[in-house]
Amino acid sequence: VTGLHRRGVNVRYLGRGRRLVSSKRAGVWATTEMAARTCKNILRARWRALRTASEAAYRAVAAAFLNEVLGGVGGRGRPSSTFWRHELKASCRKRFGAEAFATHELDPALPLHKCMCVPLFFLRLVRSTGILFRRGRMERWLERCLNGAVVADDVAGLRPLLKGFHHIVEFA
Repeated sequence: VTGLHRRGVNVRYLGRGRRLVSSKRAGVWATTEMAARTCKNILRARWRALRTASEAAYRAVAAAFLNEVLGGVGGRGRPSSTFWRHELKASCRKRFGAEAFATHELDPALPLHKCMCVPLFFLRLVRSTGILFRRGRMERWLERCLNGAVVADDVAGLRPLLKGFHHIVEFA
């Protein structure tokens, strides 16, 4: 993403650019990035709805969301396949434009995770939301190919993220 910004490309146009690339690898990366950014926004909206100072509540919501998205038992009782086939596609198209996906990718029978790199998605989502895992838990979870449930105890904490702070320092 930093490389795109350096070349003057705003990430909000990632959907339009995704349709223009001919490289399958670049398309997979763009789809992964769009999905991770959209999921970050969905998770942050759920955190905002909590209205509590308890970090344990935020950790529990993070674990439930990761399970919902990545195949465990979701916090809202919806199977992960519904999320990948419908909700995430609609949210990505709303955020990145109707042209974000090829026609075959819009087919409800095709879950979006089949069009992207899931381990990279997971790492981007965790990094962009500030979720911190207990030592070794994230690695073990990735080694099992994202199988098994994330429990609230796996989440060590949440790191606050400062957006755009580097720009202030650059111009000071």
